[in-house]
Amino acid sequence: FIEDYDSSSKLLLYSINPKFNESINSIQFTSTIFDKIIQSLFKGITTRWDTIFFIEIAHKGYLFEHQHAFFPFLPLTLRFLHNYFVWPLFGPTGFNLIHFELTSYIIIGILFINIVFISSVLILFRLSLLVCKNSKLAKRAALIYCLSPANIFLTGLYTESLFAFFSFSTFYFLESIRKCKNRNERLKLLLFACISTIFAGFIRSNGFLLIIFFFFIACDNHPNIFNSNSNSNNNNSNNVKFCSIFELILQEKSLPKFNTNLNNIRNFNIHWILNLLCCIIIFLPLFIIQQFSASLYCSNSDPPDWCKGLFSDCYGFIQKKYWNVGLFSYYEVKQIPNFLLASPMILLSFKIIYSYFNSFLVKLKVLSNNISNRSGFNSNFTILPYAIQLTLQTLIALLVMNIQVITRFLCACPIIY
Repeated sequence: FIEDYDSSSKLLLYSINPKFNESINSIQFTSTIFDKIIQSLFKGITTRWDTIFFIEIAHKGYLFEHQHAFFPFLPLTLRFLHNYFVWPLFGPTGFNLIHFELTSYIIIGILFINIVFISSVLILFRLSLLVCKNSKLAKRAALIYCLSPANIFLTGLYTESLFAFFSFSTFYFLESIRKCKNRNERLKLLLFACISTIFAGFIRSNGFLLIIFFFFIACDNHPNIFNSNSNSNNNNSNNVKFCSIFELILQEKSLPKFNTNLNNIRNFNIHWILNLLCCIIIFLPLFIIQQFSASLYCSNSDPPDWCKGLFSDCYGFIQKKYWNVGLFSYYEVKQIPNFLLASPMILLSFKIIYSYFNSFLVKLKVLSNNISNRSGFNSNFTILPYAIQLTLQTLIALLVMNIQVITRFLCACPIIY
């Protein structure tokens, strides 16, 4: 049989696990029974794809330029759990069950990621229940998530489960704002959503796309500063739905007039200032990570090319240089097998996108002809940000990224399930 083409990653493990090959292949090194079992069972996990980089960064920090493509939340979490829990308890100075730090990282990683995966299943169920108001559909969505092709990444030492958990948590907190009438509770939910988004931003670069949901929630629940000449049910409410503005426009065939009540205007301004601050905060993790990379390389006497621009884009440069990420960069004849591999997910995504927007436009047309016929429009509008998220991520994967990762890239889009 042909050896794995990416066998060079094993070299990185020498610094974590002395005599790595001996400890796994011939089992001659001074390892415990537990070391032998864990490293033999999970040999494939520690020498494949992204996992090796997360373990190496957790153990020794960012040593090489290409490592900055991997965001710090998972490596730092692994390091913290290794240094303060597993290694002191089970290492040579503790119960003496393990002698290799690599074993410690494997145990921590697998347990931690699978706990997060189970948590993401539960939060997806609660989110689906909140949005769809159908327990059967919510259970089905959670089950499909568990059995999706991305499951190998969701349960392995990757960032997919972590990112999905914090993304679903953000969606859940923001959706809860729709149902909440107490102002203090709404602010608390908004704060929790911001915190979840910050964590997501330190896990994956596409965390900034969560701004879509903050914008829609801000529009969908702002203090009512609009008047209507009609006897609409929305006129006397404290907060107006975004879709209600469409109804006013369709009903009166003009833009709604502003209410000059100073209290309403003050509440409106506070509402938007808070939401805009959240939107700015969403970009904070990416900015911090880029500045950290710049602090390591851009102060050298011979800085790399990515340091010379107005903004130091280390992440974009690394993705382009080491992984050939760029607009149409992957459109090569030799990549046809990878496009075929990704085709089921591409077709599924386009089917979902087409079905949703076709239904949305039909209901919008019906509403424009008969304003009293609101059947299904509000619930359809609620799902709009999820459809936009899937559309943008599908286009990014199709046009910019290595196309074979589309299954794991889209696994945090709830509308799929």
